[in-house]
Amino acid sequence: MRIKLIALSICALGGVIFITILYSFSYKINHQKNGFNRIIGKGHDHWKLISALDLKYNSYYIAGITDSHIYLGNSTSTSLLLSTDYKLKDTHTSRIIAPDTNKIAWKALKVFVDSPNVYMMEGILPSILHCDLHSLKSFRYNARINNFSTSLPLSNTTYVYRSFDTKNNQNILVKENLNTGVVKFPKILENQQDGVFSVDGMLAYEANAGRLVYLYFYRNQFICMDSDLTVLYKGNTIDTIKHAHITVSTLKDYNNKMTLSSPPLIVNRAICIDSDRIFINSNLVSDNEPKQLTSTNSSIDVYSLKDGKYEFSFYIPMYKNKKLTEFRIKNDLAIVINNEYLLVYKLNQF
Repeated sequence: MRIKLIALSICALGGVIFITILYSFSYKINHQKNGFNRIIGKGHDHWKLISALDLKYNSYYIAGITDSHIYLGNSTSTSLLLSTDYKLKDTHTSRIIAPDTNKIAWKALKVFVDSPNVYMMEGILPSILHCDLHSLKSFRYNARINNFSTSLPLSNTTYVYRSFDTKNNQNILVKENLNTGVVKFPKILENQQDGVFSVDGMLAYEANAGRLVYLYFYRNQFICMDSDLTVLYKGNTIDTIKHAHITVSTLKDYNNKMTLSSPPLIVNRAICIDSDRIFINSNLVSDNEPKQLTSTNSSIDVYSLKDGKYEFSFYIPMYKNKKLTEFRIKNDLAIVINNEYLLVYKLNQF
């Protein structure tokens, strides 16, 4: 028994040391000199916190914003929709009424609000629910593709997905129009080490401009397209990470399923578009930033939606010792989720 306890203690200690080494390695990469500088415009480092709301849970995410309201979905309770004004005082919680069917992967549903439309999408079966903000009584239709991971509604009848192409063993972008069918775009996402993790990323859409942006997680590139997924240009973030720092392996016991065998270097953490600008939350420290600044703030780099050129950067401060997990920009306001807190900031001289 004593030998077993010693063995278990050694295993536990080894696990802690291994995790600590991985964390230290990741921290070192993200906080070392990375071969680029940021331009901080006058007044762009001065935020005023207008309002804060304790959501109690860290499962909320931004489903959409309008001129007057913020809408939050919940990854745990997927039919829940929370709405609030920008003062975070007039807060209401509602339930989206879903059709009575078992053919929906309820836990995978994600809510998107594009007032007055509300969409719930999951890519496992897959299915899409649609309703309006007034009734919240949704109806369902079956997506015509086999699966999707990342998705985004462009209109009532048009949706964009990132789907796995079994023929070429890679992720691709797909557009579905309810009236005209499905169109696949296998050549937009560019593989590096593999066709899954190296092309992993996020979608953002600016409806007024009709511009769609796909941002890679692990490298310094984003792709700007029109609503027909025609590539307008390929832009680069200001850092120097041209190739994804990932190590991919296959699990022979799980039908050669691919997995990451080491922690990846995350270059870009979040994206949003407002008007004619792209806002990207970078995970890397520039050469001209002091550690104290980056350890207490989240860096937001701003690019022109027109041509992808870098303009300037600003910072969103930590709140209660926590950095942002998601954000949206609306004119001179920043709507931020820091784990379980919803925050609204105003930027001076934006």
